Order: sequence, then C-alpha cells, then structure tokens
Amino acid sequence: YITNPNLGRSVRKSWLESKLREAMDGTGEEDKQSFLAKHLNVPIGMNLRRDRWAGTDHWQAAEFTVIRDFEEFLDRCEVVTAGVDGGGLDDLLGLCFIGREKESEKSRWLLWACGCCHKSVLEKRKQIATALQDFEKDGDLFICTEFADDIPIVADFIEQVLDRGLFPKENAIGLDPVGVAAIVDELIEREVKPEQLVGVPQGYKLSGVTKGMARKLADKSLAHGGSRMMAWCVSNAKTEKRGNADYVTKQASGYMKIDPLTAAFNAFDLMSRHPEAEGNGLDDFLSNPVMVI
Repeated sequence: YITNPNLGRSVRKSWLESKLREAMDGTGEEDKQSFLAKHLNVPIGMNLRRDRWAGTDHWQAAEFTVIRDFEEFLDRCEVVTAGVDGGGLDDLLGLCFIGREKESEKSRWLLWACGCCHKSVLEKRKQIATALQDFEKDGDLFICTEFADDIPIVADFIEQVLDRGLFPKENAIGLDPVGVAAIVDELIEREVKPEQLVGVPQGYKLSGVTKGMARKLADKSLAHGGSRMMAWCVSNAKTEKRGNADYVTKQASGYMKIDPLTAAFNAFDLMSRHPEAEGNGLDDFLSNPVMVI
C-alpha cells in the first residue's frame, strides 16, 4: 500500500498480482525489474530488458572505481587502443579507451570512456535531456555550444595517449567507417599515423566482439570506472538476430543512445589483436641501455 496508495481504487490488487506473476514467469510484456520499477516504485540501476546485450548482466559487477581518472587509467596501462563512434548532429560522439593493465595476473583490461554532444540535442531529445545533463556534471559528457567543438575534445584525449607512446604502431584507433572524415583529418594533424587508424566493421560483423566483451566482463578480466553514462548506454543496448549472430545495433536502441558503448566495441576489437605499445621499445632501451662499439 505504501508504494501504491491507489491500491483498491484505480489499481486493483488482483490485477497487480496477475501482472506480477506474468513478469516473474516471463510471459508478460514486462520483465520483473520493469514491473517493480513501474508499479512498486522500486528503483533499478539498469534496464534489464529481455533483448539486452549479454554483457549488461555483468556490467555493474565489473566496476573498478580507481580508473575514473583518465591520468590514473593511463598510468595503469602498458598499451592502449581507442574506439570512436559518432552518428549525426543529434547523436553522441563516443570515445573509449581500453588498456591492458601492467603486471596483472589475469591480463586484465581496463576501460575508460567519455562522450560529446551539441546542446541542440537537449531540445531534440527531451526524453534524455536530464540524463545527459547529469552525465555532464559527472564529467563523463561534454555538451558543446558549437558543432565543431567535439572533435578537438576527442583529439585532445587521443593526443595524451599518443604522447605517452601507449598506442601500437598499427591499428591503434578504431572508427566507424561512416562519417569520420573530419575526425581523421584532425588526428592526422595531431601526428597520428595513417596506419594507426582503422575502420571497424559495424552491425552483425561486430557479433564476435560483443560476445567476447560480455565474456570478459563476466570473468572480471575487463573492468571499468563505473560511470553513470556508460551504465546508461549499456542498459540501452538491444540485440538483434541475424542468422546465428546476435548483435547490438544503434537502430534498435532508437533515441536511447549507445554511441560510447559502440566506441568501446571498436576499442575492444583492436585490443583483441594483442598489440604492443609503440613506445615500449624506447622504454626498454632507456631502462637497460646497451653500449654499442
């Protein structure tokens, strides 16, 4: 009664009990989590829908809060790959880095992500405007006043990794092949080599990546900083089936954005290729110089 003061008036107890049984059995339109949130005012951290990405179930348990700070994230990594994903002007521009942790028993990978959007998105997507403003307060989302402001923000983060020599010589930065010309131009100006940039196939071709990332979350060999923005993106991710492949698409998620998660898939794909940091050779020489006569 406390959570539902209209019980017995506009809401019948028998109707709620019937709907709850359906939710528990999985035969109704709503699952248990959605029912509790909608009818009993029980807050849930993530939307655990039926068609969710498999990694959603393990996301919160993989939180490792000490990597919220970008500098500390870089300090912990021996090699880093990046993923970038951005759609139209009313989308988010997602940026994600995945790094292989130094001296980790499980070869643990660490994930750090952020996003950008233009202020006009707050008007066009009023359903999510409050959430986006909260993510800005957290420091995980940059809301830009000019359309051209997002790319330099992304490039600044990438340049920090480049300056540390943590990127591999090739296949360091994975991008959605569509609509990235301006980003590529900016990164080339920042002295990113063309061979470090690679287009990552999207859609059903990412099926293996999404499965692999879900598995590493489950066995806790992939950790993230616990940002609310990424939890929101993960809970927005819906899967579609194509043949035998289950894959995550932005189209299925609709106005609920997943761009930073798609960027994470791109970075994960490149880290799965077992890269070595370009700067490692120099670091090894300086720590153990050899005199040549």
